[in-house]
Amino acid sequence: MKSFLEKGINFLFPVNCCCCGGELKLSFNGSLCSGCSGSLEIINSAGCLFCGKPFKEFYGIHNCGEIKTNIDDFYVAGYYSGNIRKVIIEFKYERKKYLGKLLGQLLNDLYLTRINERLDLIMPVPLTGERKRRRGYNQAEVLARELSNFSGIKMKKRILIKTRETETQSLLKKSERLKNIRGVFKAKKKLFGKSILLVDDVATTGATLQSCSGELKKSGAEKVTAVVVAHG
Repeated sequence: MKSFLEKGINFLFPVNCCCCGGELKLSFNGSLCSGCSGSLEIINSAGCLFCGKPFKEFYGIHNCGEIKTNIDDFYVAGYYSGNIRKVIIEFKYERKKYLGKLLGQLLNDLYLTRINERLDLIMPVPLTGERKRRRGYNQAEVLARELSNFSGIKMKKRILIKTRETETQSLLKKSERLKNIRGVFKAKKKLFGKSILLVDDVATTGATLQSCSGELKKSGAEKVTAVVVAHG
């Protein structure tokens, strides 16, 4: 039975589902109604080792046309469509930072389902200080912290940095994305023999994650596993 206090808070401070706008109750997850939560298209799939595009019947390089990869394993929780897309947009662009817990749970489910080993460190794809100030937070860092809390793997956010601002990747063609992001990440510490779990929200061409992974490998990382909430 709901407490009088809980009923009062629900009445005075109604919370709405970030997908359908329906009113939520305090006892739910504070993000999605049960209907929208149940309609999330979760696939927890391995992906192309370059772009991350999910596939089910084989493992390796998919048909993105790229052969060389810096990523050893690539896993995707879902597709960038439907309610997952809505949640990511609200989280990333509308400053609804609290949605990071829901998305972090999706990544932890992916970790438990597909990754059968203990990795040394979790790292987020970094932003420049200016971009982080404009956005309010680094969405990948929020996801990495939540995944760290769920999994117990230590998160390090200051080892991998972005040295300069770049054009927004989503506005560029594939060939332009690879050029745009080349050489902009730097590892400030040697990582000899370390296994890294690299976290981002969305992968499309894989250019950003490839660039980050390449720098981690140059700094001595033995293995880089990439995980993203969605591909698309």
